[in-house]
Amino acid sequence: MSEDINNNNDIDLANEEEALKSIDTYISEQDPHFIKSLSEIKIDNEAVSLSVLDSALDMDSHSQTFNPSFSFFHKLKQVFDFRNDFKTVILFWISAGLVAAGVYWVFQSHFWDKKIPLFLTSFAESGSPVQDYDPATEVQLFFDNPRLAKNILELKKMVVNLKPSSESSGNPMLAFEIRVEGLSKEVMVELKDREAEFVDRVLRVTEEFSYDELVEAEGKQKLSEKLIDVMNANLTKGQVRKVMFSTFFLKN
Repeated sequence: MSEDINNNNDIDLANEEEALKSIDTYISEQDPHFIKSLSEIKIDNEAVSLSVLDSALDMDSHSQTFNPSFSFFHKLKQVFDFRNDFKTVILFWISAGLVAAGVYWVFQSHFWDKKIPLFLTSFAESGSPVQDYDPATEVQLFFDNPRLAKNILELKKMVVNLKPSSESSGNPMLAFEIRVEGLSKEVMVELKDREAEFVDRVLRVTEEFSYDELVEAEGKQKLSEKLIDVMNANLTKGQVRKVMFSTFFLKN
């Protein structure tokens, strides 16, 4: 049975060869130019860039190149491979150390927490030229300048009982007059319009002092400061700068 099949296959191959030869003969007789053009066709092996196997290998290597896990482990291996590229590995680790030191310094210095002053206290900070001067002799005070008009109002004479003390009798008294210097004319107008009210406030503050306190210069200065605070707390226009005693009589 197998011999019959082999014989049939041999017969078919012979018939195919005969058919091909007859076709070649027919074409050569009918169109010799076509046969000649076929013989002149040549395949340039250099024009073929890659074979099927080469293409497959190239695709495999390309897939490995873009494989993230393969690339990561490959790079990680290179930074520890001292034997193949000692110089590159040393440069890498030096650079990594410098970067780590820089990051550590940034977090330790806390330069972003540095407080910047709201106001400029010295032009030296901005690089501007700086000149030295003596404030005691080379500065002209603004309010004590003789060319500046004074806003001064003198209140009426006042008499008040003081607190008894060791150096006084049982009923010490004080008779005094004060001059008030304001920062503007509006302050003077308000003080004049409300003079009775401010006189009463001055008397209430003064009667809290004792005879021994007001005998001393420190006591008089303290009383003046108290009067300034009381007036400024009750004024609606401007501020009082000074309270000066024009007369000051103590009775023990």
